Amino acid sequence: MRAFIAVMVLSPHAASADTITPDRIAAALSKLEALAKGVVADGGVPGLAIGVVHDDKVVFLKGLGHREAGKPEAVDADTVFQIASLSKPV
Repeated sequence: MRAFIAVMVLSPHAASADTITPDRIAAALSKLEALAKGVVADGGVPGLAIGVVHDDKVVFLKGLGHREAGKPEAVDADTVFQIASLSKPV
């Protein structure tokens, strides 16, 4: 849920009329990564993968945590998750 909130908070900045400088992108990505690490560390999810695209370029791609709770396999940028019907609300 916190990750969803982060996306919702950061999205308006991407759509604003202000110029999006590389420094602003770096600052936003730093906040996003810190939030994601916090969610994993707090036990909110065992692991997650994040991809951010800006101007048709991948600017951030990272996996955090484990693929499954209690198992050693780490999440990476290419991890495929079984999300079932989770995309319906989107």
